[in-house]
Amino acid sequence: MSWEFYLEPFTLNIAFAMLLGNWGQVAVAAYIVMSSYYFCDTTKVKLSKVIILVFETQMMCFTAGIIYTVGFAEVTIKTLVRVILTAMVSPFSGHYWFIQGYIIFYLSIPLLNIALRDIKRMNHQRLMIVFGILLFICDFFQIRAFGTLVDFAFIFSITCYIKRYYGAGNRRKSVILTVGCFLSIFAACIILNIFGKYQPDIAFMIPRIFVHWNPLIVCCAISLFWSVKDRKRSGSKIIYTIAPTAFGIYLLHENIYFGGRDSLLWIKILHLDDAVTNPYFVFQLLVSGLIVFLICMVVAFAVRVIINSVCNIKPVHRGLTKVDDWYGGYL
Repeated sequence: MSWEFYLEPFTLNIAFAMLLGNWGQVAVAAYIVMSSYYFCDTTKVKLSKVIILVFETQMMCFTAGIIYTVGFAEVTIKTLVRVILTAMVSPFSGHYWFIQGYIIFYLSIPLLNIALRDIKRMNHQRLMIVFGILLFICDFFQIRAFGTLVDFAFIFSITCYIKRYYGAGNRRKSVILTVGCFLSIFAACIILNIFGKYQPDIAFMIPRIFVHWNPLIVCCAISLFWSVKDRKRSGSKIIYTIAPTAFGIYLLHENIYFGGRDSLLWIKILHLDDAVTNPYFVFQLLVSGLIVFLICMVVAFAVRVIINSVCNIKPVHRGLTKVDDWYGGYL
């Protein structure tokens, strides 16, 4: 499925798809909020984490490509070379825009902290307001005058401000704010979809309401993180087993072989391209989502074991440590 299905006449299936789609956007912003919260006091970052991130992205793309080629394409030297080259450039391709943005953001954290370290509270507020307005206008009118780094830096500055001046905050208020923001986004999407029946151009505004860094999306993500950050961690072994594979699941789900309009999982196997008109769409989407999650989790877990084994080899471990020491000496 793609963004176009939001232009279909309003049904309960469309509403359910919007519900899941909204949470997906909030989750992306919440990940940046979480990273910002734990990095907003540091002046050093590890270059080895970037190297491992790039390697993991390449490995996931290579694994997905091999599975797709062996199972659903003709295995030739040409196709194998294409898979290898695609995997090598995957962290730097437009398909994984989030990976590129996050790497640049992560390496820029020391500079962002230096910039915000001595800034006065009033100036900090003005900075957030000005950039928030500019980013919303640029995203709404699809003017990419600002790159992903500026988007992430905007969330970073808000998170640092709240952590600096409000501390732990009130968990109950955070929960209420999360629910309020999410329902507002959900309601806006439904209203635009209904009015789009009479004026199609209105429906095209739906993706602009909840994609990228809409103020409501950012507010919902921040309040969501603040509502759970102080809760005690569960001792469940299942959670600790799944958590390290979460990033790999994202890489596979967004992979050019596994994800997208012509994807292996969603389209060729589960046939969800036209399922939005199916009366059993909700059940089908939930079951299909669980299947996709389990498949991606198993593949991601296997790749993760390989990556950890490689990184724990003594020469590799020493090399990564030296890279961190070298990079840290320049900060």
